[in-house]
Amino acid sequence: MAAFAFLRSLERAPLMAFVNRHVHQFFCDESGKHLQDPLTTFCGVLVSEPRLRSFDDEWRSLLLSYDLDALHMKEASRLQESVGSRLLKGQTVDERTDLLIPFADCINHHLERGLLTAVDVRGYNSLKWSVKQVLGGSNDPYFLSFIVGMLELIKHIPDDDRIALISDDDIDTAWDLYLHYRAIGKAYWEVQKAMVSLAFANDRLFPALQAADMIAFLTRHAAEEQFYKKPNMWNRLFEHLITDPPPSVGLMKWLYCPIDEAGFVKIAIEWDTEAHNTEGHK
Repeated sequence: MAAFAFLRSLERAPLMAFVNRHVHQFFCDESGKHLQDPLTTFCGVLVSEPRLRSFDDEWRSLLLSYDLDALHMKEASRLQESVGSRLLKGQTVDERTDLLIPFADCINHHLERGLLTAVDVRGYNSLKWSVKQVLGGSNDPYFLSFIVGMLELIKHIPDDDRIALISDDDIDTAWDLYLHYRAIGKAYWEVQKAMVSLAFANDRLFPALQAADMIAFLTRHAAEEQFYKKPNMWNRLFEHLITDPPPSVGLMKWLYCPIDEAGFVKIAIEWDTEAHNTEGHK
């Protein structure tokens, strides 16, 4: 009886605030290892539980019709190889693009936010140390892409909502992502408040991780074209993917953040100005 009396004594407002709080799932993927590659990406899709179920059903239906266990863009982009029963050896880029567009449409029809963050590693390494200090003082550009991506993402959810991160269980990146998850929580209270969990999963069982892989692959090629003028054979698929659908078709909104050396300087100025304004109001 004492326990029930305790429950009755709790204020209802905080309880209702907790009940009404919504946890979004963010399925993420990174491309590029900053020690070896000139470019890193941090990308993913944000979705609520009801819309995730409908996405999973349609994605799995597409996989079945293509005779695929899972869609991995590294394999699907190899025109000299066959993957499944419809992605056939010898197809042109346009033919392969047409076959991949239904997967892009599935993402846009069901998911809610798409994050595309690309970091020019060479540009970051060229920055003066004073600029890097404003950006957090890290020598890891991937960590900065994670910071910029998460800060951008939390702008697009209600203040009381939260985000659960799910990443592919990749031995090469999982530990780094865990360290970044712990570090960003200490450095940025607003991100710490918004992020409530981090999990690693087998992407063959989670279609949204396959979607994140597709986004990271296409973002990498688009950023290489933007930063280094490298021809992008997948540009038509990328442009189709990141075109927001009409409201009658889907809720997806894309957040594209390509960051080169000039972009880093701009972010540093914005963060430094914001920090000084905050100090001035104390």
